[in-house]
Amino acid sequence: MKYPIVSVLFPFAENSHSHKRRPALCLTKPQGKYQIVVVCYITTKVQSLTEVDLIISSNDSDFENTGLQYSSAIVLHKLSSIPMSMIEGEIGIFPERLIPILKKKLKNMFELSAK
Repeated sequence: MKYPIVSVLFPFAENSHSHKRRPALCLTKPQGKYQIVVVCYITTKVQSLTEVDLIISSNDSDFENTGLQYSSAIVLHKLSSIPMSMIEGEIGIFPERLIPILKKKLKNMFELSAK
């Protein structure tokens, strides 16, 4: 699966009536009648990250394909389920070389094991 980076209007956690347009990483394909996808927040603020978050550096050779403007953090602990209608468009693609790291971090975050 390719993981598109999209533009989404995210609600602010402290004020659900305010929204801000920002990039997000789609973690699933659209599901069900309402075409729901799970996305995670992307930010340029890389100072308060957890061990499950992931940085994409503007120095990476494949950074241009992400559609991001600056080095950014994929904030895996900040997830939302949204309908496809909230996605304003695809801006890029998550680097293929980072997919195994992404999957490992998600597995660790959800404490999934191969039992």
